[in-house]
Amino acid sequence: MIFESKLPNINVPDINLAQFVLDECKSRTQAHDAVFVDSETNEAITVEQLELFVHGFANGLRKRGINEGDVVATVAGNSVSIDIIYYPVVAYGIIAAGKYRTTGAVCTPANPSYTPRELAHQLTNAQCKAIVVGDGMLDTVTQALDLLEYPIDHILALDESRTNGPTSIFRMLTNTAPAFTPVDHSSAAYLCYSSGTTGKPKGVILTHANMIANAMQINGLKQLDIGTCLQETYLGLAPFCHAYGLSYV
Repeated sequence: MIFESKLPNINVPDINLAQFVLDECKSRTQAHDAVFVDSETNEAITVEQLELFVHGFANGLRKRGINEGDVVATVAGNSVSIDIIYYPVVAYGIIAAGKYRTTGAVCTPANPSYTPRELAHQLTNAQCKAIVVGDGMLDTVTQALDLLEYPIDHILALDESRTNGPTSIFRMLTNTAPAFTPVDHSSAAYLCYSSGTTGKPKGVILTHANMIANAMQINGLKQLDIGTCLQETYLGLAPFCHAYGLSYV
């Protein structure tokens, strides 16, 4: 017996995940509406700020040689700091990076509770070309880098006030916003890592289509028009370094 959903089929567009998020935000909300909010400080990122930052950070990465298919690690937690609202924005900036704005670069989120050796394994296995470091994670990242057999030249700080050490991501933003182009459904957006309960953590690819379909399925399940849920408030409780946490953002 074949069981079929009573809900209509969805058509997943052949677009970059970052473009999908930006397009839905702009079409369903106002420019000054908040899309990410820190519940402790009430600091927020608006739709307009989201678009400017994603394009600006993507271009900043491109100027540093990060292009389609290159892997960029994020090492940050859901802490009550600038991390919690800029973590997802940085991820979209990575995914949007690339000379031709097609597949973009690949974001590999690392568990902030990793030891330096565990982090070094992910950085090596994913062949990372850059790292975005969150609050309180620089020592772990520095020790992990010492364990690598190859250099990672671009260490970027998720800290607006940083003046020495790793470059602040806020100092590398540019204004140019070239158009996105269609992507292959099988193109990687995220490279998440398993918990490693039966061995070393293994990379698991989440494609642009995976993430877009997931967002559209959630809205379909709620029988909402795509994008309507942007007018509701959702708690981002799961770690953003996990696939389930990424579904919140």
